[in-house]
Amino acid sequence: MDWVRAFFNSLLHGDKKTKQYLGGIVASFVAFLFFLVLAFFSMPVLNGILSGVGLLTGILLVTNVRFYIAEMKEEEEKEAAREEFLRKKGLVYYNNHKDVSMHTASYVNSYVKLYTKKKIKKLMYAYKVKKENLPVIIDEWKSEKLFNVPAFIWKDKNFLYFLVLDEETKMMKIDRNDLSIIRIKKDVAAIKEDDDLWDSHSLIGKVFNELKTPCYKDEDGTYLKKQYLIGDDIYFRKASIKNVRELLELDIEIDNKKYLTAYYNDYFRNVYKLLLLQKEGLIEEAEYDEKVRYELQGMAESKMKLNVFHEYLAQMLMEGILAKEYGEYALKIRKNLRIKVNND
Repeated sequence: MDWVRAFFNSLLHGDKKTKQYLGGIVASFVAFLFFLVLAFFSMPVLNGILSGVGLLTGILLVTNVRFYIAEMKEEEEKEAAREEFLRKKGLVYYNNHKDVSMHTASYVNSYVKLYTKKKIKKLMYAYKVKKENLPVIIDEWKSEKLFNVPAFIWKDKNFLYFLVLDEETKMMKIDRNDLSIIRIKKDVAAIKEDDDLWDSHSLIGKVFNELKTPCYKDEDGTYLKKQYLIGDDIYFRKASIKNVRELLELDIEIDNKKYLTAYYNDYFRNVYKLLLLQKEGLIEEAEYDEKVRYELQGMAESKMKLNVFHEYLAQMLMEGILAKEYGEYALKIRKNLRIKVNND
């Protein structure tokens, strides 16, 4: 049976969440058998009930899995039908020059020119792209074999969607719950040709060339780049990750492990993450100022003791993650709060 094969394949090769869920099914049936056998030897009523609970839990979980697999299969069939429809309408383009390097301007522009304003308009209609979409360049998406390709992104319900304008047009989606954080990858080996601009006369060139973030050289003359990773393997460069973050207010990974210890509190970590976002140019000065003041106000107005508040504020100042003016702002709020409490 298809769903049985899919079950064991997912149990062995699925992601962490999938393995945990399917492991729960296995555990439920193991519990059912264990308590069933145990019921023959002692406390038959109690063990019989526990056995029944294990069986019922397993059945419910299996039913959910079968519905999910059926739903995914139906979704795949719909997607395949849509792709076939689009091919017949000439809205999906396959490049036949497979012998040409992917990193040559002539190769790239050979299919980029085919994305005219009229064709992109039809594609957006066919793929139901929302008006609130933004352009990005996917630097790498290894599992999907995408490298340095333009795309439009938009969000809808629980998913982030991509309309990828590669040799073959395709729509992709990823669960937004899997996109909660940005990880920075520094000094990644780069291919200089990735910086080549698309034909400025093409619509792709006009829309996406401004998102190109140049490589840089190290002392040996090796080309390097900085990437921003979301999910398991979707990499962007700076200009594009800013657009991603405009749609999804993603957090940023703390790059200093000592700040993850219990010695530092969440207010400290939040202020540090805001500093990282500002240094990377992913938030503007005004947004940084507003959010830092919000965090400091929350800490000042919290129920922590005065000496603890002073200790945590001193940490921020000594570690250099907070300017003196913000420290004075936090002290002022705390002082005003004490005056108000005393007057009350």
